[in-house]
Amino acid sequence: MEELKLHKKDSKTFIHIKRNKYLVPRPSFEKGTEACHCTPESPCTPTSNCINRAIYTECTRNCPAGEKCDNQRIRLGIAAPAVPFHTGSRGWGLKATSNISMGEFVVEYIGDVLSMDMVRERLKGAQETNTSNFYFLTLERNLIIDASMRSNNARFINHSCDPNCQTQKWNVNGEPRIGIFAIKDISAGTELTFDYQLDTLGNNKKKCLCGASNCSGYLGEKPKQTLDKEVVEVKRIQRKRRRRSSKPNPKFSKKDSYDDECFVCHEGGVLLLCDYPECHKVYHIGCVNLKVIPKSDFHCPRHQCLQCGSLATVHCSQCPSAYCFDHQDRLANDNGKNLCMLKCNGKEV
Repeated sequence: MEELKLHKKDSKTFIHIKRNKYLVPRPSFEKGTEACHCTPESPCTPTSNCINRAIYTECTRNCPAGEKCDNQRIRLGIAAPAVPFHTGSRGWGLKATSNISMGEFVVEYIGDVLSMDMVRERLKGAQETNTSNFYFLTLERNLIIDASMRSNNARFINHSCDPNCQTQKWNVNGEPRIGIFAIKDISAGTELTFDYQLDTLGNNKKKCLCGASNCSGYLGEKPKQTLDKEVVEVKRIQRKRRRRSSKPNPKFSKKDSYDDECFVCHEGGVLLLCDYPECHKVYHIGCVNLKVIPKSDFHCPRHQCLQCGSLATVHCSQCPSAYCFDHQDRLANDNGKNLCMLKCNGKEV
């Protein structure tokens, strides 16, 4: 009961909203989403091969899977049950009230959408009032979400160097929106966290209080590397796959055959290798919308045309999007780089 009273008092510091509030002229986002190849018998789920899921795009109301489509969670606002609570030394937090499976949508991160000039003005005001808590999150280039004045329960989620959630930018009917997704199985009663990945302003480092075994000590610094059971299992599978690989190609050196950062989020950690011949891309399981490590060979999205599912021949330089010869017009050439018009659209991401 005391916890609920504290939450009611704290709720007065911000206004609850259900959608982002643009305080800048709303950009004219490109409408239209390609229909996936899912069916009611094989619908869009976290474990399916839905093309839209692979490129972080939600299906529309007209999805071929019909009512069984599970890829419209942000648009429908189907958030996981969670409640704010007071953590003590770390202020407010958000904890799950029921079990959440890895890959499941938790909540959308929403607030005021500002330009960089408006962010600077708010930071200046915060310095004048000695405010030390910030809720900024990048939506697009020169578009920042600020959840300090208007938001939902997502603003209560704390940072952790060993998080159980992550932020993902999704295309929802042409509009970029930020969803928070579980990257581990989360038990009811567990606090929800994600890595803030802060950029420190000046020399003002803020001490991290997450308490994780790999805590970096300060917000914005990379967590310490640890080897838990999950890492050991993935490395065991990686070694097994290397042993059963085909004869080495002299043009492809095994010494540096795999990247050390996820091709989607560009972060390190527990990475899944692509088993496609001569592909050196690696991914976090959650970044390719998988819930478990595949028991069979894993082929990353870069080897299948997003339009028709056939073998891909051209690839986007910045994301896993790929197309066959007949659909290569989905890519635009920008200073010698192929950029998909569906997601990257020739812009910096």
